[in-house]
Amino acid sequence: MKELITLEQYHEQKRKLREDHGTGIQCPACGDELVISEPGVVLLSFPPQKKVHCQTCKYRNTITS
Repeated sequence: MKELITLEQYHEQKRKLREDHGTGIQCPACGDELVISEPGVVLLSFPPQKKVHCQTCKYRNTITS
């Protein structure tokens, strides 16, 4: 039988994934690191972009991928 995880474990895994997706780009508002908001999602713009945000001050923007 498949082993299931709790809802709390699921949310913890998602939180860790977000923390692991740092971009190495400094937030222009507070200086902390911007992280990819939705890993695995690429916006179909030209050029393609990804959503990023700052976990400290909640700054949001996009970067080219």
